[in-house]
Amino acid sequence: MKNILTVFLIVSLVFSLSCYKDEWNPDCLDLRMLSKYHNNYANLNRDVTTFYLLIKEKKWNDAYNYQTNDFMNNVGVTQYCKTMNRDASRWSFKNYKIKQAMIAHDNPNKVRLIISFFDNKGENTSIVWWKKEKDGWKCETIGPNVFSYSVIPMGSNADSPYP
Repeated sequence: MKNILTVFLIVSLVFSLSCYKDEWNPDCLDLRMLSKYHNNYANLNRDVTTFYLLIKEKKWNDAYNYQTNDFMNNVGVTQYCKTMNRDASRWSFKNYKIKQAMIAHDNPNKVRLIISFFDNKGENTSIVWWKKEKDGWKCETIGPNVFSYSVIPMGSNADSPYP
């Protein structure tokens, strides 16, 4: 057991050190562990990683497909792309590190992530929520407050994970 803990700590340290602000090298160790040991979360790491790569590459139409159905019912793709493009002009997304992945206590199909985002201005730590829907894991909140959609839009589902 002691050897396993030592290996885990070394791997965590290596991943932490490898998350440079200027290289695309997201640190998703917590998500990989959650995905590996819990079948319900098998595709969470893939969906989160894909979504944030699309955000980094400013591929708004594709990123929109990773939003929840509630979000899409309140915000059309044209408005989303226009707003994200405007918001991205103030922010240059470089990388991210997932500091914690936690299953929502009242809904096993929701996961709270604490993520540090690295951009041209430094580090911004945010709490984001992901929700499992029939076609995969979807982003309920993007994260950094520089984006207009860092919170769930008005009129969305009342069973929001927010207190």
